Amino acid sequence: MGRRVGGLLGVRCCYCSSNLAYWFKADLCILNQGSAVNRPPMFNGMNYAFWKVRMRIFMESIDALIWEAVVNGPYVPMQVVKDEEKVKPRSEWNETERRKAQHDLVAKNIITSALTMDEFFRISQCKSAKEMWEVLEVTHEGTEDVKRSRKHALIQEYELFRMQPEESIADVQKRFTHIVNHLTGLGKEFDREELNIKILKCLDRSWQPKVTAIFESRDLSKLGTAALFGKLMEHELELKRLKEQETTERKPKGLALKATELNEIKEEKEDAEDDDTISLLTKRFRHIKTDCPDNQTKDKSASKKFERNKGRRDYISWEENEASSTSSSSTEDEENNLCFMMKDEESSSDSIDSKKNQWYLDSGCSKHMTGDLTKFTSLKLKAEGHVTYGDNNRGRILGKGTVGTGNSTTIENVLYVEGLKHSLLSISQLCDKGYKVNFESKGCTISSNSSSKDNRLCDACVKGKQIKSSFKLKDIVSTKNPLDVLHMDLFGPSRVASLAGNLYALVVVDDYSRFTWTLFLAHKHDAYTAFKKLAKILQNENGCCIKSIQSDHGGEFQNAKFERFCEKHGITHTFSAPRTPQQNGVVERKNRSLEELARTMLNESKLPKYFWADAVYTTGYVLNRTLIRPILKKTPYELYKGRKPSVSHLRVFGCKCFVLNNGKENLGKFDAKSDEGVHIGYALNGHAYRVFNKRLLIVEESMHVVFDETDHSISKTAADDPDSNEFKSVLNQNESIHFDTVDTHVVQESTAAAGLPKEWKIPRDLTLDNVIGNIEKGVSTRKFLNNFCEAMAFVSQVEPKNLKEALKDSNWILAMQEELNQFALNEVWTLVPRIPEMNVIGTKWVFRNKMDEHGVITRNKARLVAKGYNQEEGIDYDETYAPVARLEAVRLLLAFSCIKGFKLFQMDVKSAFLNGYINEEVFVSQPPGFEDHQHPEYVFKLQKALYGLKQAPRQWYERLSDFLTSQGYDRGTSDKTLFIKKKGDDSILVQVYVDDIIFGSNNGELCEAFVKVMKSEFEMSMMGELNYFLGLQIKQLKDGIFLSQAKYCKDLLKKFEMDKCKPICTPFSTSCHLDHDEAGISVDETKYRGLIGSLLYLTASRPDIMFAVCMCARFQYAPKESHYNAVKRILKYLQGTKEVGLWYPGNISLSLTGYSDSDFAGCKIDRKSTSGTCHLLGSSLISWQCKKQACVALSTAEAEYIAAGSCCAQTIWLRQQLNDFGILLNHIPLLCDNTSAINLTKNPVMHSRTKHIEIRHHFLREHISNGTCDIKFIGTDLQLADLFTKPLAKDRFNFLLNELGIINVNCA
Repeated sequence: MGRRVGGLLGVRCCYCSSNLAYWFKADLCILNQGSAVNRPPMFNGMNYAFWKVRMRIFMESIDALIWEAVVNGPYVPMQVVKDEEKVKPRSEWNETERRKAQHDLVAKNIITSALTMDEFFRISQCKSAKEMWEVLEVTHEGTEDVKRSRKHALIQEYELFRMQPEESIADVQKRFTHIVNHLTGLGKEFDREELNIKILKCLDRSWQPKVTAIFESRDLSKLGTAALFGKLMEHELELKRLKEQETTERKPKGLALKATELNEIKEEKEDAEDDDTISLLTKRFRHIKTDCPDNQTKDKSASKKFERNKGRRDYISWEENEASSTSSSSTEDEENNLCFMMKDEESSSDSIDSKKNQWYLDSGCSKHMTGDLTKFTSLKLKAEGHVTYGDNNRGRILGKGTVGTGNSTTIENVLYVEGLKHSLLSISQLCDKGYKVNFESKGCTISSNSSSKDNRLCDACVKGKQIKSSFKLKDIVSTKNPLDVLHMDLFGPSRVASLAGNLYALVVVDDYSRFTWTLFLAHKHDAYTAFKKLAKILQNENGCCIKSIQSDHGGEFQNAKFERFCEKHGITHTFSAPRTPQQNGVVERKNRSLEELARTMLNESKLPKYFWADAVYTTGYVLNRTLIRPILKKTPYELYKGRKPSVSHLRVFGCKCFVLNNGKENLGKFDAKSDEGVHIGYALNGHAYRVFNKRLLIVEESMHVVFDETDHSISKTAADDPDSNEFKSVLNQNESIHFDTVDTHVVQESTAAAGLPKEWKIPRDLTLDNVIGNIEKGVSTRKFLNNFCEAMAFVSQVEPKNLKEALKDSNWILAMQEELNQFALNEVWTLVPRIPEMNVIGTKWVFRNKMDEHGVITRNKARLVAKGYNQEEGIDYDETYAPVARLEAVRLLLAFSCIKGFKLFQMDVKSAFLNGYINEEVFVSQPPGFEDHQHPEYVFKLQKALYGLKQAPRQWYERLSDFLTSQGYDRGTSDKTLFIKKKGDDSILVQVYVDDIIFGSNNGELCEAFVKVMKSEFEMSMMGELNYFLGLQIKQLKDGIFLSQAKYCKDLLKKFEMDKCKPICTPFSTSCHLDHDEAGISVDETKYRGLIGSLLYLTASRPDIMFAVCMCARFQYAPKESHYNAVKRILKYLQGTKEVGLWYPGNISLSLTGYSDSDFAGCKIDRKSTSGTCHLLGSSLISWQCKKQACVALSTAEAEYIAAGSCCAQTIWLRQQLNDFGILLNHIPLLCDNTSAINLTKNPVMHSRTKHIEIRHHFLREHISNGTCDIKFIGTDLQLADLFTKPLAKDRFNFLLNELGIINVNCA
């Protein structure tokens, strides 16, 4: 190491001995940072992400197993002693085990050696290298929530990334790489093409030709980012070279405007510094430098000289003179290089070096221009048109730049004109700068309107006293028509959500009329969607387009969606300067007015804060009709609508009112005809009042309203209101279900607000996916709104994690009481004394929110379950098996009902397991939280089954099976969960899945009889048409049935944070060949297996992902990053096909067809083949399979033969199921695309090529010979089972989906 330092110092000494200390210090710093190969990189608490990567590389370079010890933890040898696994004593370890355990010690040594003292103290108490690493990671990177927040911030920075002015490509690469590397470290993935497009789009306009060339000539999906930056750097160097070549041998020169006066040569030279000074570019701020108090002691003689020179006429000629710049910098009061100087007319010719350096004042020239490239200090080459001379000849403009020196005043916007032999100064441009130009017989005179003092700023005073710029009020109307300019801003979030669950308000103000629109949002990112809808409404309403919108730089406005929308519709989007809300003052002031008035109205009416949105909307509604625009003397409504508004219908916000019960309920003769409510505004669409009904707790819109605007304060007790259900519950149960506890003392409150809840509970997820019903149906009925609001107000939206949390929520207390009522109703148990010989099984509560197919919570379900894992076989139970319906059976029933033209219905048995009798003697403990206060030590003896007991499913199935059999129903031959009852030519089919039952018949009377029989024996909790079963969303339409799992798919993508990913067209790449990838990076096994399990359930209605999921499922025991990327591709495919499902058409012939195919030796690991089969009832896909064969096939014929055998087995099961339906099928076609396999089924002789095939596969021959199936040939292009054996290209993949009836219902 000493040699290295000495060598480095020696080399530097040859150039500059003064830098020895610096180089020595820098070298030691490098050594301290651990750059040596045999030392770990040091970490002092800074740049953890950089150190983490270096540390991992360092450990893996020594031994890859050391890093595995950090990731997986220390290796602990185990041994089995008496069928129990225990830690093996260290003395008995063998050499291999010692070596594996040593890896953790080596890792600990490396980590501690790389830390400073402060960082070492953080991990000094850790027992393993893994624990040390996790402590450092949490300390410097934060928890998952912190990482997620950091990731979102970096994503925003990435989206707003732009090239800065005067920034080099190297600096852009450094900043861009820094952001991308950090995002990659936090788990975000980028496509190469996406990164390249982002780099090119972030460049400024001067790079546009190069960007266009790269787009047209390069394949961005194959070009690396480093190569792209290299191309850009190469272009940047070429531009610099050309610029340097153009300015070769040119020295910066001062540009001076000199004036000569006759007969005063000597006097003028002495007084040159005191003459009138002009500047082509000036900027005044507070005071000029000569007015500064520090400069008030100037020599009085200078002012006398100025008086003598005052009023002289100045004859003008321009020249470039190096001395002007030099001399001006030597004086204290530095003159601008562009100035008048007194000089004798005869001697003026001596100062002009040549005509080339001379400038001419031209009254006909519209711009300053020159043809001399060396005059420019900066020049931007760009073709900007032509200049027309007096003789009608034209000169081409090659660019525009600046003339002058770097330390003096410069002339900007000077045109560089090709072939122009003289340099011209424009008189009109000088006049625009404030100079007075007079043409006389003797020449041209220019006089400055400014004072003779120096106009430059005092730097010290500006730095010490600068304040914000002032903004004057405008006394003119800058627009002529509505929608010329719209001002937008967002305020929020409110601490209290509104009745609709909104937290933000988007305010839009028209610049011309000052008409205001208020839109309420649940999230800030909904601003784009809300404005898009509003823009369409406004443009259709007015018959004109929005020209411009004004907003601040908030992320809700400055994003890609707004940019694309404005570009598409030709809208100009302007932004206020950062931290300058005054530039968006129209809407900022409107926000303040809305908030202040809404706050006043809420406090005056004493309404709860969740009415804030109604107050803000009402404020805007009233201001639009009453506020006068000062300049135009009209209201915003009149300016925008073109007619005067009516204000006779306005009422006091929050006043007491009565809304007529106009047919929304069936009233008795003596029931009240109206309900008391609170006036909260006016209808958005239509002429009606908005009233909050205090009895029904819903918002109504009605014209039949009577207002009481006078009675504001009366005394009232909570117990005196006989119609208040809320107060009744308080008096009866001593607690409020949804409202705050109300004291029974007299309370002074406004009549309108009396009895209203102080808090309004709403579901958190209010996205369009969870809207009940079809959103395009329009306004729902009041009855529906009543039920919906009841579900929102009286159902808890949160699942408690334990009993303690549940007992704090009155809704869950009611749910638990309802469960215990079911126990009493079904006589489930009996309370008996406990004796020591009893084997008592514990109980616990399980809490679940029941949802419909749209994800809306419909009820809270509390289930008391037994801790069945404590049961002993032979004592507490004997048999546990209970059959359940297969998904193939459900799909077969759906397709069959669609072909036969009858609807299916569903029902749910309430607390089904409580109906099953048990034969064993079982005792359970009392329910937690509901123990008998007289006998808390007693236990319950069960007469019927309880949820959680191992025999409960079987006992319920036996009870239901015996009951249906006694009512004349027959069980299916192959499916024991199918029950059939025939009556003449009619029959009813009943399919059972535990407590969920679906049924249907071609005779409605049979369905009614079945419902009546079931309700007489069991308590039913749900009945109606089948629409949601086992997670399957079922739409029974007139012409068919659509089966999908759209909601489950969306929840799956959201759960694994893939709901914002970019969609792709196929689930599996044709070029992807998965294997064990032993050298790959390991991923989290739990997360990977969870992904596979979730996707396998999705294949119940998505056969298009069957092959891809089954392929990825083969690597669950040791998943690598390559396997995880393949699963992510499936999720990206699902992102674009969330609404895809199976379509079962009606009115088709009933036939069963099987397809069989195989991928010979498709597995790259063990060379086994993959079988793929599918079955269609008519044209409805009801069954499919993708499975790797158990043995290695020696030929394609053998592989196809084994696949055909599997297809035949499924065909026989489906045939038997249809036989139970009353449909007998023979000679069922089984289609195969391999003639050799077909011949094997017809040749009974065991020859040498087939004798090694297992006997179980030859049952196919028997069924072919019996006539059950007929195996036939089909071309490969029509083989539908090809979808389940191999990855396919896009065109082939889409063709098979269409043939199998896998469609998007929105596109159908």
